[in-house]
Amino acid sequence: MREKNQAKDKLWSRDFLFLALIQFSLFFGFQAMVTGIPLYVSMLHASDVVVGLTLTLSTLTALLVRPITGFMLDVLGRKGILFSSTLVTVFIIAAYAIFPIIGVILVLRFVHGITWGFSSTATSTMAADIVPKSRFAEGIGTIALFSSLSIAIAPAFAIALIEAGHPMLMFAFSVGATVVAAVLALFVRAKRPEDLRAEAAERIAAERGIDPSEVDVPKPRLTIKGIFEREAMFPGVVQIFINFAFATISAFLAIYGQELGVANISLYFVAYAVTCMVTRPLIGRIIDRSGYFVPGIAAILGVIATMLLIAFSTNLLMFCVAGLFAGLGFGTAMGVFQSMAVASVSPQRRGVATSTYFLWFDGGVALGAVVGGFISTAVGYGMMYAIMAGFPAIALLIYLIFGPKYLRKHTR
Repeated sequence: MREKNQAKDKLWSRDFLFLALIQFSLFFGFQAMVTGIPLYVSMLHASDVVVGLTLTLSTLTALLVRPITGFMLDVLGRKGILFSSTLVTVFIIAAYAIFPIIGVILVLRFVHGITWGFSSTATSTMAADIVPKSRFAEGIGTIALFSSLSIAIAPAFAIALIEAGHPMLMFAFSVGATVVAAVLALFVRAKRPEDLRAEAAERIAAERGIDPSEVDVPKPRLTIKGIFEREAMFPGVVQIFINFAFATISAFLAIYGQELGVANISLYFVAYAVTCMVTRPLIGRIIDRSGYFVPGIAAILGVIATMLLIAFSTNLLMFCVAGLFAGLGFGTAMGVFQSMAVASVSPQRRGVATSTYFLWFDGGVALGAVVGGFISTAVGYGMMYAIMAGFPAIALLIYLIFGPKYLRKHTR
């Protein structure tokens, strides 16, 4: 029956396609900066700690604005917030190129995190609004696939341009990608807050066997409960430990490759992208039919394997094998735990659920980059990657202990 519903429910609508393209363009512009800026400031003779701060500052401010972002999306609507935050991001990326000063770049990274917090939460929430319930994990996973492709392609692109001596081209392409996202944001259609509350009322009425007019779904209120979604906490906690590891790859892999004398390290990200393209749609269908538990375990094991492979890599082939495991690990994890976080909440709470999940997501990136910076300074990059594999191991332990109970409660 579920398979029949999956065949009947259409996934690729006009707005879903627009959101997928917006997601790719937004993440391309941002992820090129995540990898390119550390290399860029390293060329400006910044220390490892400062290099880590270029990632930490943007994720820290994104983390701080996430709760209010979700609340604003649920109260004010999605489209205006998406367009305005994306437009401001265009000018921030351009400013990186105009002001090649470490202090200014750090300030810009701080501001960039704010606009990133708004825009990335908006796209993910809008996708959750339009994905059919019978294909929810597949739909969220597909949107996350476009994120993962950018996470794979943009760093490779940024590294290649900087190694070729063209950092200004990196900034130009990032600006162009973000402009594309801003233009598409003008044309995508988004559900209004009142429509989402009506949808929630219909669901509650169907469960209780009453008329929707008898159901009162109140507007979100600016309270602790109003800006945090408890049901999204567990997937977020698992993700924060995964992202401790992810942050060190974004911030230090290119520098590690240079230290080892490994040319074309950007091929790691190509291997990552290929794996994501092959596995992500399949994983989403598996989740919709069989549940989250096994894909979640596979994702975390893939992350652990990635970190250990990077730690002991000495040539390009080993890094590419690590990239294959990263696609299965990091690539799958984002789709699994993000869809888990928003699958069971009411329609009018999707913005808050998405922002709560990304709060933990950003927290892992912010803390992981700093911790990785200090560890690499003390023991070197190879040992740092081995040590950081311990954090996804903690995620696996948490998931195995508490995951079954959470998933039984939230089985759709």
